[in-house]
Amino acid sequence: MREFCIGLDLCDAYSQMSYYDEEKDEPESISQINNPDTYLLPNIVFYGEESRQFYIGYDAQTRRFEERGQVVENIVANVESIKGHVFDGDKVSNKELFFTMLDRYLNEFLGRYKEAKVKKMVVAVYEYRKGLFSALKEWAKHFGLSDDQFEVCSHSNSYLHYVFHQGDDIRKNSVALFDYSTAGMDYYRIDISKKTQTKIINVIHRDYRAEIPYSLAEEGGESLDSEFARVAKREMEDTYISAVFLTGIGFADNWMRESLKSICGGRRVFVGQNIYTKGACYAAYSGTSVVENEYMIHSEDTIPFDIGIYLDNNNKQFVPIAMGCTEWYNMKGTIEIFLDETKKLEFVYRDRIKNELAREAVEIHGLPKRPPKTTKLSLTVECYNEREGAIIIKDLGFGKLFPTTNKIYRKEFTVER
Repeated sequence: MREFCIGLDLCDAYSQMSYYDEEKDEPESISQINNPDTYLLPNIVFYGEESRQFYIGYDAQTRRFEERGQVVENIVANVESIKGHVFDGDKVSNKELFFTMLDRYLNEFLGRYKEAKVKKMVVAVYEYRKGLFSALKEWAKHFGLSDDQFEVCSHSNSYLHYVFHQGDDIRKNSVALFDYSTAGMDYYRIDISKKTQTKIINVIHRDYRAEIPYSLAEEGGESLDSEFARVAKREMEDTYISAVFLTGIGFADNWMRESLKSICGGRRVFVGQNIYTKGACYAAYSGTSVVENEYMIHSEDTIPFDIGIYLDNNNKQFVPIAMGCTEWYNMKGTIEIFLDETKKLEFVYRDRIKNELAREAVEIHGLPKRPPKTTKLSLTVECYNEREGAIIIKDLGFGKLFPTTNKIYRKEFTVER
């Protein structure tokens, strides 16, 4: 049996997939089986009235012109909508279409090999959307992927993984990325601090979608070139940049003239459509340790704090519940402890960037009186956003001798960024 590490870049209009080729020791983009020159997978579904079948992606694009039927677009954008669709009298929800699309994308690839399955899959998305994340987690379980086999990350995080798997010369100074998708233009920059004792990666993100919408690419001409040149010049002057990546279908046409001069200037420039999917694939294959073992990551989605407790001993040992410097929606952890003679817990918020500590003592009320070390508690970190969350405290009791009360406590927290 062959196991694959898969990276999926899931956008509103298109998706891209890649798998890790262990012989080449790098991700390989997955082309469409009926169109090997195309790696972009259109996120559309077509239901053929004559064939009574669902067609996905490129098949849906071509089939819609060959028979009568119903086209459904915006599959990803509308996954949260409760409004469904009716096909031959049967109502199908947006979430079911979303599941059908992802099933087809993945099974079509796995079907090329005998007894193939997914070892680990990482999905890269533009931003956190509660309904989309919930649907992705639900789909993963539907497909048979465990929590250890499936993860969702941001575009900025997948870009970070992609850059750190390139040559060291790419990262001599800051590394920039312009993403020009159907949603408009976004800018990312990776700043690496190597001179301080704590090595920090700052991931900058600026949204230029209003200034440079995709409609400018559809119009083409000098207007787009001059607008992009203005933005690029501003960003290139902001700091030392050793390499620039350009991605997105907006860069597919040869329209850059003035803007290319602003970007170059002794810098290395790369153009590619598969940065996010390959970055996600690297994360699926090698995990986050390639970056996080050496650097602290600070971005708009990360919480810079480790959250844990101090054990009440002579050394005041810090025991982490969840480690910070990762995206808040991936920041999780659970530990189990036994209470001694006290019902107080001292929670610690350890800022990994500033190397500062904040402490907070919490007394747990309402537990029955038990001998020391016979009250077992589970402590779980749950984050609401990049600043707020809660520590969930559950009484587990101590076997049959001291049954659990099933009491649950929540300690809300807010951290300063």
